[in-house]
Amino acid sequence: MQDIQIYGLKDAQGSSSAFPMPINVDNKVLTSSVGISRTTNPTNITDGEEVQSSFDDLGRQLITPYQVRDLISTAQATLTRVSETTILAGVASTLLDIVSITGANTSTNALRVDIRSGTGGTVIESLVIPAGGSVMRDYLVPLPQSEVAQAWTGKVNVSGEVSDDPVSITIVAIRNI
Repeated sequence: MQDIQIYGLKDAQGSSSAFPMPINVDNKVLTSSVGISRTTNPTNITDGEEVQSSFDDLGRQLITPYQVRDLISTAQATLTRVSETTILAGVASTLLDIVSITGANTSTNALRVDIRSGTGGTVIESLVIPAGGSVMRDYLVPLPQSEVAQAWTGKVNVSGEVSDDPVSITIVAIRNI
């Protein structure tokens, strides 16, 4: 038996486009999954327009809670109490939504690290990291960045007892438009 593909023409808001149509053979509906390979995000479309299925560059259909592998970013920075430090640099025209933050504290004091979107921006998240310990936050719903092209930064909060020992922060983020 040979596979067949039937295409139909659909008139949607004054334009026509070809699309795969299911066919019925022996009371079974056959469909074909046709889509586009992606290593970058697609361009925004107008509300109500049709879209094609997306696949990664190996042909796997995107069925993940976050993003395709090529659009996941990881970054690590070592913070001291001296200054705000960039953990993950901004990307032009892109939102970097955090799915995971890990902090490791080498000092003998518990420390609070404030995470900001954009240098000098509002504190979005704070991690209290125990002395000599670590903390990890995974977000079921990604922590959204409010402005495109902004870096994620971290700064050790200097209130209370503070150490000059470094704190390591790791972020995993997804690139969105």
